[in-house]
Amino acid sequence: MNTSTLIAATAVLLAGCTPKLLRHYETFQAPETPPKVELSVFLANPKASDSTTVISSLDGRAQAELIRSLAAMMPPGSKPADLVALLKRIPEEPPKACAWASNKSATKKLVLTVLGDLRRPADRLDKLDMTLTLSAADGSDKRASFVSWDHFDSVYGKFDIGTAKYTQSGKLSIGRTGTDVANLPEAAGSATKVLNLGAETNNTLEESATYALRRMSIGGALTPTSAWLVQEGGPNINLFGSSVATLTLSLESSKYPIGIYSFVLVKDKKPLPSAEVTVERCESEYPISAKPITVVVTAKAVQRAVTRGDGTVSEGDDGITLSELTLTPKPSSVTLLKDTDLRLERYALAFCTRNQLLADCDRLHIQHNGVTHGNIEQIVMPSMDAAVALRGWLLEQTRAAALPGLNGLTIGLAKKEAATALPVPSLAGLPTTVARELRVVLLPDTE
Repeated sequence: MNTSTLIAATAVLLAGCTPKLLRHYETFQAPETPPKVELSVFLANPKASDSTTVISSLDGRAQAELIRSLAAMMPPGSKPADLVALLKRIPEEPPKACAWASNKSATKKLVLTVLGDLRRPADRLDKLDMTLTLSAADGSDKRASFVSWDHFDSVYGKFDIGTAKYTQSGKLSIGRTGTDVANLPEAAGSATKVLNLGAETNNTLEESATYALRRMSIGGALTPTSAWLVQEGGPNINLFGSSVATLTLSLESSKYPIGIYSFVLVKDKKPLPSAEVTVERCESEYPISAKPITVVVTAKAVQRAVTRGDGTVSEGDDGITLSELTLTPKPSSVTLLKDTDLRLERYALAFCTRNQLLADCDRLHIQHNGVTHGNIEQIVMPSMDAAVALRGWLLEQTRAAALPGLNGLTIGLAKKEAATALPVPSLAGLPTTVARELRVVLLPDTE
């Protein structure tokens, strides 16, 4: 073999050693027919954010002192489990004034689930792109707006796949050693060796890759009218499954001119005496419209389909096809806020005689030194539970005698127009017989 032939053969051998591990794929083809992939969306009740206990935020010495001080205050006969339960208790934050009377915002949780039937086990979705757009039923885009979320923040994940090693080697040897006796002259006194022309080449390609890839697993952007969610996969990571988005919306609201009342009637599971009852009066804020608010969901995905090399875990030897899929969510729109979420509901306690219409019933009033509504005001509450709780407490307090008032404020029955009538009637307390006949009533929107 001459030198040129040897060089050519060596070049062929060297060309056969190509990287395998440090590649995203080996070949890329035009997209195939898209597979069937579906996106479904539904509402879920949001979970309260996790809070940490006090003891978990302290160092060792402070923890020991806290345990010692709490143990000293435990009542006689307490068990270790009682102390453990006290240590686990999460301190309650003081409520914001009149926060209960405000309906200017709403928090909703959406669950987005992507499922489908891909052709090969190695196929996967490499990217998901989903958009939620506010769509009000009345055609307005000003009644609500996105203000925050807690699951669409950019989250970076590190996927440690391990260490891989791949070695390719090739060896080319040309030549032979021997004695040519066929052409020796008869007079030769010894054997003559033929010139040995040979060549040898050895080529080794060794790759060692530690797979520690940082990929953005979820991210997006938020505007007042749309929430955009993007999920990106990584090697051997399919995006099938569920994503959760907890969204907070700001609602365009108005103020209700009549005061809304809240009462603290119980402490440590025991009814409070009338002098210790907490009375809070607030002006309620409620959405300007009770028409439902929905979001329209649009989505697309990038599929990574393997056409060759799908039998190995490593993706560096794969031949792939990337194709964009347009997903049709089921349903394509989701009602975030129903009319019951947006409707202003107000409850009162009324005393009605037989066959008397609600408009003619006497209402429970309370002393109020307001300029707009005179010296008394109807007790209006934001929920049926609050009205039922007040009625139950009144029944308990009037068992023995009439109840003159709450925390120094006189109560009693009066007509609904009593606050604006002249002269303003005086309240005479709540007798036992009247307390028994009080009804919880839902006030009409026109009142």
